[in-house]
Amino acid sequence: MTLGTIRLEMGRGRRPRSFSVEDWRSRRRRCRAGHWRIAEAQSRLGACLGERRQAREAEPLLVDGYEGLLRGRGARGAKTVDALKRLVAFYEGQGDNAAAAGYRAQLPR
Repeated sequence: MTLGTIRLEMGRGRRPRSFSVEDWRSRRRRCRAGHWRIAEAQSRLGACLGERRQAREAEPLLVDGYEGLLRGRGARGAKTVDALKRLVAFYEGQGDNAAAAGYRAQLPR
């Protein structure tokens, strides 16, 4: 967890996208291709972009991040569930209730 991630989660991140880009780039350098940590950073970056109303950039990062975590950590993994929740929130924010409902149905009960 980076300082930027901590600040973002505390609601103090003035530039959340820049912190997440740094985290994503760092993980891409340190981890092998397809590693779940890269997928987690993608998902977080997608969420930041979604909050900044950059939906076209955010959506593929959120979807790919979730799918990477699903492969790497399994459907019930805490990081996977967090990514899934970010996807649901994104689609709700976009007013795409059908997509949000589809992903919401995948949340563990």
